[in-house]
Amino acid sequence: MAGPAAVVVASLVTAWLAYRTQDDLVDANYYQSGQSVNRILKTNRYAQQHHLGAELRFNAVTGQIDVSLDQCPGGQCPPTLQLQLRHPARAQLDRSVILALDGGSRYRGNATLPPAHRWYLALSDSEQVWRIGAVWEPLKPQAVHLHPLQSVNPEDQ
Repeated sequence: MAGPAAVVVASLVTAWLAYRTQDDLVDANYYQSGQSVNRILKTNRYAQQHHLGAELRFNAVTGQIDVSLDQCPGGQCPPTLQLQLRHPARAQLDRSVILALDGGSRYRGNATLPPAHRWYLALSDSEQVWRIGAVWEPLKPQAVHLHPLQSVNPEDQ
């Protein structure tokens, strides 16, 4: 009798743990996320066709982010860019930073980032016409080169 009762108790405890510690890796709004895949792939194709790229530097002391575009699409640099910083496992650590044009094809912004070994970066214009990205490891001090993405997720590169 004790065996089946132990199994029932273990099952209830497992169900309770699964409910209380939901995984951030699974998007709660998966249907809407799926609908945006074609739009994201279109922005990736635009960046590939126009050979877009950028270099990103982050100053951990001041929190300043500097981005230099290799070239501005259509010869016109947008007034702002949006930088998405995604944590690999904890969605509550994700950040979005607006970068302002600082002359030529250089952009600046500020962010306070929690410690992480890796971030997934996606840089886009404010109209979401193009998107480039990279995987960034903050412990490596060199600049990060952002390039056209091949898939929806920068981590798949």
